[in-house]
Amino acid sequence: RFHFPQGIVVARQSVFVTNSMGHTVTRFDLQTGNPVRVISSPQFNFAYPRAMVVSGLYVYVANVNTGTIVKIRTVDGTYGGALIN
Repeated sequence: RFHFPQGIVVARQSVFVTNSMGHTVTRFDLQTGNPVRVISSPQFNFAYPRAMVVSGLYVYVANVNTGTIVKIRTVDGTYGGALIN
């Protein structure tokens, strides 16, 4: 269940949705609609993730409380690094 979903993007065969109050991003299979991966802390260190954009091989997520932009690989939803504000 989502708690204040804020952002949604489509990348490759996946839909990524931010769950701001749940501090997660969920990756769904575009064809089935089933959740494939719930992306959460500690590696991602999400704190109120909001807006997202897709560029190339990555989804970039604005992580409001930490002041960072987190990169998620579109192919598998794994951690791709963080850009510090």
